[in-house]
Amino acid sequence: MRSFNNTIPYAELCSKSCFSFLVGASQPAEMIQRAKELNYRSLALCDRGGFYGMVRAYDKAKELGLHFIVGSEIQVANFSLILLAKDFRGYKNICRLISLSSTPSLSQVMEWVHPQHTQCLLAPRDFPSQSELQILRDLQPTQLVTKRFQVDADYKMKKWLENLPKEIPLAWTWDAFFHEKNRFEVFQVLQAIRENKKLSEILPSFNAEAYLKNLQDLKRYQVPREYLLHNLKIAESCQFSPSEIRYHYPQEWLPAGKKAPEFLRELCQLGLQQRYSNGASSKVLAQLEYELKLIRELQYEDYFLTVWDIVAFARSKKILCQGRGSAANSIVCYLLEVTSIDPVQMNLLFERFISKERDEAPDIDVDFEHERREEVIQYVYQKYGRHRAGMVATLITYRTRSALRDVGKALGVGDDVLELLSKRSRWREAVLDQSTEDRSLARLFRLAKAIKGFPRHLGQHTGGMIICQDRLDEISPIQPARMENRSVVQWDKYDIEKLGLLKIDLLALGMLSCLRKSFDLLREHGFADLELHQIPHDDSKTYDMIQTSRTMGVFQIESRAQMSMLPRLRPRNFYDLVVEVAIVRPGPIQGGMVHPYLRRRMGLEKVEYAHPLLKPILEKTLGIPIFQEQVMKMAIEVAGYSPGEADELRRAMGAWKKSGNLESFAEDICQRLVTKGIAEDFSKRICQQILGFGEYGFPESHAASFALLTYASAYLKAHYPAVFLCALLNSMPLGFYSRHVLLSSFRQENIAILPVNLELSLWEHRLEQLKSQQWAVRLGFRSVRGLKKENVEAFIESRKKKDPNLLIFNVDERAALAIACYDDEERRPVYWQALESQKDSLKYSRAKAPRFSVANPLEQMMLDFEFIESTLREHPVSLIKKSYWSYAIPSSKLCAAKDLSLRRNNENVYVFGSLEVVQSPPTAKGMFFITLQDETGFLNLVLKPAVYQKFKELIQSQAYLLVGGKRQAVQDYSSILVHQVMAPLANRAKLYQLKDSAKKPSMPDRFSLKWMDA
Repeated sequence: MRSFNNTIPYAELCSKSCFSFLVGASQPAEMIQRAKELNYRSLALCDRGGFYGMVRAYDKAKELGLHFIVGSEIQVANFSLILLAKDFRGYKNICRLISLSSTPSLSQVMEWVHPQHTQCLLAPRDFPSQSELQILRDLQPTQLVTKRFQVDADYKMKKWLENLPKEIPLAWTWDAFFHEKNRFEVFQVLQAIRENKKLSEILPSFNAEAYLKNLQDLKRYQVPREYLLHNLKIAESCQFSPSEIRYHYPQEWLPAGKKAPEFLRELCQLGLQQRYSNGASSKVLAQLEYELKLIRELQYEDYFLTVWDIVAFARSKKILCQGRGSAANSIVCYLLEVTSIDPVQMNLLFERFISKERDEAPDIDVDFEHERREEVIQYVYQKYGRHRAGMVATLITYRTRSALRDVGKALGVGDDVLELLSKRSRWREAVLDQSTEDRSLARLFRLAKAIKGFPRHLGQHTGGMIICQDRLDEISPIQPARMENRSVVQWDKYDIEKLGLLKIDLLALGMLSCLRKSFDLLREHGFADLELHQIPHDDSKTYDMIQTSRTMGVFQIESRAQMSMLPRLRPRNFYDLVVEVAIVRPGPIQGGMVHPYLRRRMGLEKVEYAHPLLKPILEKTLGIPIFQEQVMKMAIEVAGYSPGEADELRRAMGAWKKSGNLESFAEDICQRLVTKGIAEDFSKRICQQILGFGEYGFPESHAASFALLTYASAYLKAHYPAVFLCALLNSMPLGFYSRHVLLSSFRQENIAILPVNLELSLWEHRLEQLKSQQWAVRLGFRSVRGLKKENVEAFIESRKKKDPNLLIFNVDERAALAIACYDDEERRPVYWQALESQKDSLKYSRAKAPRFSVANPLEQMMLDFEFIESTLREHPVSLIKKSYWSYAIPSSKLCAAKDLSLRRNNENVYVFGSLEVVQSPPTAKGMFFITLQDETGFLNLVLKPAVYQKFKELIQSQAYLLVGGKRQAVQDYSSILVHQVMAPLANRAKLYQLKDSAKKPSMPDRFSLKWMDA
């Protein structure tokens, strides 16, 4: 008879967390914390199919001093195996096994699970079947692990276990899916979500007992002493720690007979000749020697050379690329042509990129053309192999809206209620904390809050990749990504950082595609032979355009907030652009730094420094901190932070809201600054600025990298507007505005736009010279809604052979072409023939076509928006004001956008325009900013919270708005402080309404012929 003893330390071998997606109901850290509170000796986290939560659990276990066992549960046929890593080899084998398949075969298990490296436990959900018992014999020494939450089966289970052959060792588990009993309801809700059922449809489960129990429960459950001793024996054999994971960089790029330090120096010497044709300064050479010495000391040469190899490949394929972020602080990156900013000339802080005190791997981000970035990623896979390279994961976690939606469905909450709550949560994350007397809603809020932050599924990082010299699938399991030809590791960038692994961010940037296409068009049409580094500096025409806010389409300075800043800041040189890019961010705004900087820049306020030590830190920005690096330097030089403390501050600012400890840093620095004699008001503003960086703020190096692209795109628009627009349209989607807004804006600047033409258009938009010698943009077939690129290309080939064949297109495509390529009286007949006949001619038969009346101007405009999402006719606002006006205020009393600057400050005005943008940034304290467009330009509206709420329904339902308000002027920038939004008269109200959230008038159904009535 087996004895019972509750004095033996307990080791839990089979717990799960929320990283068993939509199964476990506790975070890994909660499981570890609870195990420590219960005085467990060890805890194994065995999430299903991987090591997703391993790093988080290990980090907490290390903090609390709990023995953490790395494990995973895998499904083999119809039973589950618990695999625990005894050593690093065992961990590697489990990684390889999971990478092979999420449900490996028995033969694969037998190949990779070796008893000297891995503990293998069979965990039956009920009495083990004969096939499961056979596994015990095939995988010796496999243990059987049992648990006692199957209450009805207890007596039978007890008898069955007593009769089990003695050679099969037994262990015990609570099979915990959550850390405390009160999470059972959350566990059930997750089950309902997983099975797409209502909670009431979920069968009663004995898993209410599947939580971590105290040691007294071992006695209550009469757990045999032998089981507990065997648990300890298994736990003590599992000594693998994630700290053992080692990473080695690739070396494929190293020429024969060369060593990495030598080769890196050679490349840098070559870069000196290319970057400094007149010779490098002593300061540059000294910085290079300093960086190379530190890189050698930290053994990062292989990493730099790996990035160089990837960038060299991109450049060899004429893929435009540029490094960003802290890598721009490095002269080595500049000489390797990874970055384009001279850090010595800009006086950038190299230690923000690499520091010996930090003991942290560098992080290099490189932007590539967004349409060709995949070529670079596939090059990495091809060169290093899929077993050595993989994308970093992202965790798609529950946020307020998604938690409310999924929990609400599980609880049977009505769709109308969920929609209302979803809209509310868009602006109020605190919606889950609100009190309510409605018990159903209170339950919904409580359960939604409980799963907030739980992972829902695994995604892939926007561009982060890990590349290894050895096998990556022995560091982390690798699984197929949802995107074709991609694979992903099971950890996100925070896990990667914790383990000291090194990633390369291969990012996609639409503006680089636009610039490359602009340069190609310039060469193709003989305008200029330019590259990014050849664009003339300090071009007065470019800065004149920027200062007047004619920056629609220009990188980083096309938003309404940036456009409002440009006339006030009035950039005159490159560093002004760096400040411009960075200043319209929550950090400087929340810290109250924007207006003091502008006043000092305009000479309205004296440049002063709150402390002499601040002058060298803040001199470039007129005594006002704008960048993250300045806050770090202030923390070190003035607040007395050590480099290590300053780095923790950097991490907190860089992690934004996710870090959670930024507020304590801000308060601490504020107190230290006051102690050093800094004025309390200034110190408090620094505190607020640090908190603002928790929302979003730029380091100087990042702002400089982006400012380079800002200047390049502005230069192209200023000197070659048609070229720039053509490239911009061919690179969409990118930027802030729709194609219609861009076309309207450039047309207002006298750039000619030509419609889609069956005989002249290509898939892409292209340049076409008019008889006046002016260059125009001919719209391409890509602008026609619903056309397939492969069909268009086949049609163009048939057109080249003088045998254009419209039957290549399906009936919907032919109908779309009829609207896009024909005008006025031809549109309706051709549309009818496209739907009713199989005619393949470019012409239509007037004899066979029914007679239709010509569509009126409003109908023509509607058709344009329906099929090409824009119009080249009279501006919709002009058309409405002239022929379809339906408001109480006469259109003659309206103020046009171009005339707003002529009105007096605080003068009441009425304006009318199409609704283009609605914004309410987190730093705006509930204020709303709306952009309207009329036929002459853009109108910027400002709405106080109460005004927006009063007219909210009207704003959300209308495509066009008539508003009244006061003109507000700050230098050359005008806005309207709105006090009234007017509704159209009832007889024409439908004309102005939105359809399916489109910001245009409601359109006819493309499959309905009612609008074609003669």
